[in-house]
Amino acid sequence: MERLSRAEFEELSADEQRKHVQDAFGALRDSVPHGGAEAAAFLDVRFYVQDLAGWAPADVQRLWPSYRTEIERSAGDIHASFRDALDSGLLSPPQAQYAKSCLLAEQRLVDVADEYI
Repeated sequence: MERLSRAEFEELSADEQRKHVQDAFGALRDSVPHGGAEAAAFLDVRFYVQDLAGWAPADVQRLWPSYRTEIERSAGDIHASFRDALDSGLLSPPQAQYAKSCLLAEQRLVDVADEYI
């Protein structure tokens, strides 16, 4: 999937923009990491999807449910890959910051669940 600048994205027709957002979600799904070495590529796509959410929020909101479940099913692999990549120093500072925040959020959910036991 080709990453575009905002100006390049805005030059696309509405149909081309929708297709591009769909391709970005497909790339995100296809880049789900299964090891630390793959985490950076996943995060790069994830950050790009975040950019697209600012450029074409309606398309992102409309298409996200079609991809969400499949990506969420891989949360364990994603988080394990983040841990591995962080331990190995494979992430850029912004990637590392995002990965750490995801892992902290995961831990908070476990901690909250522990309160019910």
